[in-house]
Amino acid sequence: SYEKLRRDRQRFNVNPANGDRIRYRRVFHPRILGRQVDIRLPHWSLYLMRSLRFLRKPMFWYRLRERRFLRWYEQIVDGFCTTDEAGCEQYVELLRLPDTVRGYAEIRWPKMKEARDRAAQILERSGSSAIEVKSV
Repeated sequence: SYEKLRRDRQRFNVNPANGDRIRYRRVFHPRILGRQVDIRLPHWSLYLMRSLRFLRKPMFWYRLRERRFLRWYEQIVDGFCTTDEAGCEQYVELLRLPDTVRGYAEIRWPKMKEARDRAAQILERSGSSAIEVKSV
């Protein structure tokens, strides 16, 4: 948009009178057969992708890991019964685990695994006396 171009000219000190110009490139990094591939896309590709967003729901694998992580986290939250203050502290620690899961998919997936492993450690450490997890 014009506003973005104006902001970027000011931010990066681009002077068109000196022949400076800004060129935006879109690079897409899909995983094909387990390998990351770099694909350069033309400027109109985002408009095309926006018009095809209705295809997201029929593609069941779309964000499957994220949905499973969310379901797992909801089960942990719904299944807690705290009986003492130590259990409450561990409960808060478990509630903060998803805060570390951020970034693009390649960055987010290992962090989701780390969060699950950390939750298993916390639950193991707590035992059944401090935190009781209901089977959901």
